[in-house]
Amino acid sequence: MASERASEKQVIPPRETPGAANSTHQPPNRPESVLRPRIARELPPFPPAAYYTPGERVHIHTISPVDFGRLVQHNSLQQGRHTVAYFLFVDESGNDGNAPYQVLAGVSVEDAVLWDLVRSLQAEETKHFGCRYTAGDRELKAKKILKRKTFRLAAQLPPFPAGRRRDLALKAFTFGQTATREELTALAQAKLAYVEKALEIAADAECRAFASVVRQGSPTPVPGALRKDYNYLLERFFYYLEDMDLQARGVIVCDELEKSRSYILIDQFHSYFMRTVKGKARSQQIIPAPFFVHSDLTSGIQLADLVAYIISWGLRFDRKMDEPVRHELASFAGQVKQLEYESLPRSMQGKRAGIYSFKYIEDLRSRTERCGP
Repeated sequence: MASERASEKQVIPPRETPGAANSTHQPPNRPESVLRPRIARELPPFPPAAYYTPGERVHIHTISPVDFGRLVQHNSLQQGRHTVAYFLFVDESGNDGNAPYQVLAGVSVEDAVLWDLVRSLQAEETKHFGCRYTAGDRELKAKKILKRKTFRLAAQLPPFPAGRRRDLALKAFTFGQTATREELTALAQAKLAYVEKALEIAADAECRAFASVVRQGSPTPVPGALRKDYNYLLERFFYYLEDMDLQARGVIVCDELEKSRSYILIDQFHSYFMRTVKGKARSQQIIPAPFFVHSDLTSGIQLADLVAYIISWGLRFDRKMDEPVRHELASFAGQVKQLEYESLPRSMQGKRAGIYSFKYIEDLRSRTERCGP
């Protein structure tokens, strides 16, 4: 019986709430391949001192993602179950002040499909560009591959067939500034085709997007506390984890910041999860310490960067978001909107509307800072 329990995955039935007929909330639609019982894998022994137990603070950011996976799985097998982990890759856009909105965005990926997602995205790079775009010092940053110039170059000639476009794009990489008009056009078309396919792959992998959006120039809080946009992002991610599996664990993976800023963010995370009521409750499912990785080496961060940029320039999901949009991004904005998640938290049972993973914020200050004690 113990072995049977170890291989079973808890499946939470859809919640029945009053007014459900009028609600737009839909239970997670997960393919059979994801719902099938998971098979526990043999793992190398992990140092006992690193075992994670609920309520214990562990410096997760000091170990590798692979070792973290072993840690979570070992702990779950000790308790007679297999814990699912969801990674939330987080990046920002618009902090330079040149975009309509500042966006803190995250893309969630289940541990079981993460490596397949990474391989698929890398294969698409070669398929569209004839080589890995991110080889050398090139970086797949949205503000570079989705700038207005890319759309202008892509439209100056009719679309090329996929194979010829790939060959011409590779020549554009090879010849650089001496590339021909045809080669530059093909490279621009390849960039747009890659973004469309990357968002399609994310949707097929059942990734979900989360975003906190702030207008440029909005009031900011006093230094020290975790910013409100991070609070909302963590809240939405926590509700998502509740819907997926009450035993699921969330891992925050952030784009690497300047070292002193990284330490500040780690301290803010610690204060939030250890010293606030909501933070303590959410630490039961979200690991209280973030990882920091290089964005040019991590496909998940590149997806989050795409989502953040497209929301800032092309998606308006709240009537208060009245900044102009770039209409050429409309198709990508539609793909990003499909990644939005609606949850129905247990605290909201009895209410008709759920909570969406995209949140527009007008003021980053807390209520106490805005109104006084």
